[in-house]
Amino acid sequence: MWFDTVINLAKAVGTIAVAIAAIWGDRLREWLNPLKARTEVHNVRGKKEFAPPEGGTLIFYHLKVVNGTHWRALQNCRVLLTEIQRKHPDGSFHIDPFPVPRQFFWAPSELSPAAASFTKERIFDFGVLRFSDATFRPTLLPQGGELHANVAAGEAVRYRLKIVADNFDQPGGQLFEVAFDGKCSEDLDQMSRSLVIREVRTDAV
Repeated sequence: MWFDTVINLAKAVGTIAVAIAAIWGDRLREWLNPLKARTEVHNVRGKKEFAPPEGGTLIFYHLKVVNGTHWRALQNCRVLLTEIQRKHPDGSFHIDPFPVPRQFFWAPSELSPAAASFTKERIFDFGVLRFSDATFRPTLLPQGGELHANVAAGEAVRYRLKIVADNFDQPGGQLFEVAFDGKCSEDLDQMSRSLVIREVRTDAV
């Protein structure tokens, strides 16, 4: 009789487990294996192009979002610019406020949707250096209002980027610095020393 009792108990537990999995399965998987994603530098040398008919050299720089949970896709993912910090003469960085976060373009910008779903990684346009005025500009979706986000000769600016998706919201975001000495060169190795992009790791990120 005790054997029958054990069998019936096992069946009851199994039925309850199936019901829990059916109702809360996705939430349990998210709790046990939460999505992990971060932004990384994709090309420090940049990609050189020309801009006819006005002419002039352009160098495009890219970052990428890496999904650390390959078996689950980031759904409708976007990368937002949430904060700008500008370097002052004393070497310290101060926040240059703007009211609404701005969104970056997925690459290639002319073909990609505003939001993308992926399981491994996805590259996005971070910014472009124009030789015509020796200025780096972050590549952001058009939006109303002024935004002083460019990096001119001798300047350094830090950008806080945040990954958001239907099923993920990056806490704190990450900070990336662009420093430019103002020297433009067709040699991309030389340019990688003149315009430097790096992640700034702090306790706040």
